[in-house]
Amino acid sequence: MKTYVMTDIHGRFDLLIKALEMIGTEHCSIIFLGDYIDRGPDSYKVVQRLKDGGLIGQMWTCLKGNHEDMAVAAGGPGAHAADHWIANGGGATVDSYYSEHGDDVQMASAALQVDAAWMNALPTMCQDEHRVYVHAQASGAEHVRLWGRWDSAPDALWRGKHVVHGHTPCDQPTTCQNRTNLDVGAFFTGRLAVGVFDDTLPGGPVEVRYVTA
Repeated sequence: MKTYVMTDIHGRFDLLIKALEMIGTEHCSIIFLGDYIDRGPDSYKVVQRLKDGGLIGQMWTCLKGNHEDMAVAAGGPGAHAADHWIANGGGATVDSYYSEHGDDVQMASAALQVDAAWMNALPTMCQDEHRVYVHAQASGAEHVRLWGRWDSAPDALWRGKHVVHGHTPCDQPTTCQNRTNLDVGAFFTGRLAVGVFDDTLPGGPVEVRYVTA
């Protein structure tokens, strides 16, 4: 069976839908590596689609990214966390929730609280026989899984498994000896990379497919 992996959608509902149409009705696993919201125009639609889950025969796994982490923190005490989120693309997410609820502040806020609870409950890492999947950097510490950068860590296997991640945008997906980065900056490039992994084979993707705006 195959595992399809995509990351850093950042409110690009158009690209998410094209990626799912490309996968079609195939029986497979689909793993989303986080950063579903912020920056792009349709964070609300992206979250609702991910919450709906996959078709029969498809196993979906949604991981938490650092932008989900910021959104959750913004609902906590103190203004600093909310300001930090808004300054890093959260304003676009708030706008999307307002527009989807007819600019009704109460309804939009309630919907965002419900979805923030969903985001908060997401796992930060998952793994299969050959690979470990994480938003940022494979680590035992949750903050590093969400926010870490590989330029500050050795390019090493995670407990003998190849690491698949996003978080750091590159011109094209990058596969090193021990890890694969699938983040191609979908928000500003209008292009989303989908890594295709053979569940029977170790290492990086056997194919990378692209969808474009």
